[in-house]
Amino acid sequence: MYETYIKRLVRRGNAVITYDFNGEMLKPDVIQTLASFRQVQREVARELNTLVKVHDYTEVTLFAPSLGNVALALIAEQFRDFNKAVMVVAGSDLAKSTWEGIRTQAIRESFEAQGYDEQQLVTLWRSLAPASHAAAFSGKDVEFILSMTDEIIPTVYQQEYADALRQAGARVHVVSTRLGHYAAVARACLTGRH
Repeated sequence: MYETYIKRLVRRGNAVITYDFNGEMLKPDVIQTLASFRQVQREVARELNTLVKVHDYTEVTLFAPSLGNVALALIAEQFRDFNKAVMVVAGSDLAKSTWEGIRTQAIRESFEAQGYDEQQLVTLWRSLAPASHAAAFSGKDVEFILSMTDEIIPTVYQQEYADALRQAGARVHVVSTRLGHYAAVARACLTGRH
């Protein structure tokens, strides 16, 4: 579905760069998860800053579905030359979404076995919480696809993030859907309807 989205953008004359992150970025290891996201932040922001300067791009849109929005928020903090962000089922807090989301219960159980509770994880991963980086979107257009039925990144955290972005001065346009997590991502990619 991502290839379909990319092909549509290219047909419209856009240059597209994609990043596929390791499936092990989110794992029941507090330090390694922090390090993985910080490495992505540094490397992607550096590459995007270079590309914009070399090619003199005047419009840049950042797009991320689901967990990718954690990286998007971090990258936006160090790469400011974007005009718009498209966030699909983005949550405000990685720790809370991991703890409460139905897809990450094995990670939660592993953290519990290590002696962590939800509040400890929230504190330890505060720097990864997308809402902590909402100011990076001040004055920017943000298209926000919010699933009203999501149990993977609970709807409450999607709403919380949209609110945090607004409060930080982003121009947020929320598109609500009754589609669940995966269907909302698929529709955004396959139809281009955000």
